[in-house]
Amino acid sequence: MKIRISLIALKTSIVALLLAPLILHAEPPTLPPLTEIKALERHSLLAFNTAVHEKTFASFYKQEMASLFCDQISLEKFTAIFHPFFEKEGFDISAIAKIDPIFDAPPAFDKTGALVVAGYYPTANKVTFKLEYFHEKDAWKLTAINVKVSPLGETPPSVQNTTKPANTAKLATAKLSPAEQLEAGTAAIRWLDLLDAGKYSENFSSASKSFGKDLTGEAWATNHGLMRKEFGAAVYRDDNVEFKTNTSRSDAGKETTTYTLEIKTKFEKKAAIENVRMEKESGEWKVAGYSITTKL
Repeated sequence: MKIRISLIALKTSIVALLLAPLILHAEPPTLPPLTEIKALERHSLLAFNTAVHEKTFASFYKQEMASLFCDQISLEKFTAIFHPFFEKEGFDISAIAKIDPIFDAPPAFDKTGALVVAGYYPTANKVTFKLEYFHEKDAWKLTAINVKVSPLGETPPSVQNTTKPANTAKLATAKLSPAEQLEAGTAAIRWLDLLDAGKYSENFSSASKSFGKDLTGEAWATNHGLMRKEFGAAVYRDDNVEFKTNTSRSDAGKETTTYTLEIKTKFEKKAAIENVRMEKESGEWKVAGYSITTKL
């Protein structure tokens, strides 16, 4: 089975509103820088969050939606479609303000000229989104919005647990429960978020003791700096992650089990696989090893 590496915490609520067919005849403008796109989609989602808390989409509809959209979808219809969010007790996605999203693919214009931005935030309440924008009156306005919040304890359909042969045929391989896989995966994503942000000191200190056994924080920052120079920054990570388990036995008879997440990642300069090895330390999942391989 496969696992999406994110902790998820509300009853599944999928509401999609796609304006189709909507053909944008004007030539699309230049693709904005990635930092601007991240700020744009985050603003849209936080504005949506505010509208849900205020239990009215009037301001959101007027300020965020494109006139082409409003010409076809009235405020009343828009509100009716998204009204289920008003009934979600404790709905709050404000945590996305503090972290970067993970894109399903690099943001790009589609054949209609709409700017498509899709991905998810690996927050405690996993927020999956697909937003489409049209450049109107010197501003980006929404022509489509799809928001999904997934529930705690749900085992997404895309987690794969692959068990490698142990050193001996009689050696049993430890398996993780779906809940443990979610916990380990979420810990890995949070650690990678620190790495992506260049917070090497915090990233290093949050890893396991074995990670820093033969490595100093300064050496780790230097080593990853060289990796980043070769690969560039991470642009997006594939949701379909292989979760591999391997159990070995030392000459003294001690069994050791390692759990490695293999994540297909698109960096600025090339595609590669990030190998994040996890282990439990004092009851918490921590990163025990990290490497990048270019064989996909």
